[in-house]
Amino acid sequence: MTDLEINEAFGKPMYEADPTNARYNSLQLQCYEQRKEINRLNEHVTELENRLRALWDKLEYERKYYEDRIKRLEEDLMDAKNKHAALVADVTLYEDRGERIKELEAKVNELNDLKKWLEGR
Repeated sequence: MTDLEINEAFGKPMYEADPTNARYNSLQLQCYEQRKEINRLNEHVTELENRLRALWDKLEYERKYYEDRIKRLEEDLMDAKNKHAALVADVTLYEDRGERIKELEAKVNELNDLKKWLEGR
């Protein structure tokens, strides 16, 4: 960076300095070095901001994925509970039928015994 570029970047000095003035040259060099450091730090900040945005986007995607996954699992759980309730109802129905069959078989046996008794008389 030339003295002209430095003066344009930082504004004209309050006084017309002699370019051979050592203090002036030293200040110009310090300004130049500080500007380079500021630019480097700005680039670093920009890089960190980009990384942060990328991480945020990734986390947002994962959050949406897991919310959808939870919703699907809740639906699956509800389906499983409904199937379980239907199976319990079926088992209860079959148990009732089983009891009814046992009662009917007992009555058939009684009738058969009565028939045998009547035939044997």
